[in-house]
Amino acid sequence: MPSAPRRRNWPDPWLFGILIETGSRTSVFAGYLLGAALMIAAAIVAGLWAVAAERKSLEAVSRPLASVDEACGLSLQQMAAIVHTGDAA
Repeated sequence: MPSAPRRRNWPDPWLFGILIETGSRTSVFAGYLLGAALMIAAAIVAGLWAVAAERKSLEAVSRPLASVDEACGLSLQQMAAIVHTGDAA
């Protein structure tokens, strides 16, 4: 019986392996610069769109799912029935 294919954590180990095999310190340094640039980009994205949620309850960060019934006028039971049957009527 064949084993399941191994999941590769692309691209970090693969890319740095290739860069190290080149034997060039400049190539490895370029890889570190690429990683640093990606981390800075992630920090910018988090700074723009992240929610300050530390030490807060989930309800303080986002509206509860039960608040959806107020917006569309349906009870949770009615919404569950629609989801279960797929019938919006």
